Amino acid sequence: GFRFDLMGIIDQDTAEELARVLRAEKPDIIIYGEPWVAGRTPSRGVRKGTQRSKGFSVFNDRLRNALKGNVFDLGDLGYVQAAKNREAVMAGMKGSIDDFTDGPLESINYVSCHDNHTLWDRLELSLKDESLGNKVKMDKLANAVVLTSQGVPFLHAGEEFLRTKNGEDNSYNLPDEINRLDWTRKKLNLGVFEYYRELIALRKAHPAFRMKTAAEVRANMKFYEELGLDPGAPAIAYVLYGDRVGDDWARIAVLVNPLKEPRRFPLPEGKWRTAFDGNGEKKGPGRTESGTFKAAPLSLSVLYSVPVRR
Repeated sequence: GFRFDLMGIIDQDTAEELARVLRAEKPDIIIYGEPWVAGRTPSRGVRKGTQRSKGFSVFNDRLRNALKGNVFDLGDLGYVQAAKNREAVMAGMKGSIDDFTDGPLESINYVSCHDNHTLWDRLELSLKDESLGNKVKMDKLANAVVLTSQGVPFLHAGEEFLRTKNGEDNSYNLPDEINRLDWTRKKLNLGVFEYYRELIALRKAHPAFRMKTAAEVRANMKFYEELGLDPGAPAIAYVLYGDRVGDDWARIAVLVNPLKEPRRFPLPEGKWRTAFDGNGEKKGPGRTESGTFKAAPLSLSVLYSVPVRR
């Protein structure tokens, strides 16, 4: 694939020609980049929205900032720290099809990359008095949203074991001590690593999380409000119609609790089984749920409908 830096200074016509030539060579190639500039430019460059149906994708900084706060303002807390920016998170969950994309595959969803603070450092710096346990839950919740959202998920290397750059944000000119992958952190944070691994496996196993067009998303992803159910804001809940997109699970409910106390969600009619929660994949069939579901604090839960035997 090809990844372009600062596409805001790459002329729009040039970007479109690059995408056309690259796709002619390899139709399934991945092409994406940063839809912004580092300063003033005379170029008519790529911006969020100008990539619409042009054959390449752009980083979704709106979802990033909604989840963890603006990267240039440590005082700005996001959804996982302060249960705010709910509507912006919901827009990102749909692949930004009602925002700046023509389809979910144009949105690169992420919460951290090589630029700015790592996700873990951002949580440490913005919540100095928060408990370690809650910060770990916030870290897991942030990428649980990314990995269950429509669009293309992007993970910063080492994010899965709470990578740190010792609080440094712009580290291009700093030594290996700051930029290296410290593998001892995987041993120290093995539970977080396993949680990420199980999230990735869940996404890969279920095409309902990987719809390809805006029409599919609009038809097969319904927030609770559209179904006449109340998730209890600032919580977010939606249902995926998996059987319409080739998924083994006919219906999938995704329930997001950004609060530091448990939240009881109403469930759509029928019987449901928990597949994933704040601790990761649920092993074995487990019990069925109906009526309501109690979600743990700072967690994302995934349930699927259980066929009724007649």
